[in-house]
Amino acid sequence: MYFVFNEVNFTQDALDELDLEMEASDRFLVSITDPHLMADEKYKVFAEGVALEKQSTDDNFINIFIRDPEGN
Repeated sequence: MYFVFNEVNFTQDALDELDLEMEASDRFLVSITDPHLMADEKYKVFAEGVALEKQSTDDNFINIFIRDPEGN
């Protein structure tokens, strides 16, 4: 699997429905990442990502950034 959805917020049934709708409309889901995001709290995009991740709970894990296997 190339892309993982948060199953609390987007269930497998919803994914299946999205897949059918996109196939019927000849559209594709494209995941765009920016691996060169500046890790600086003064940079608005980074700061907003950190703030979102701090909202994570055991039931709703929020992972905004791409990390290496060690979690960095």
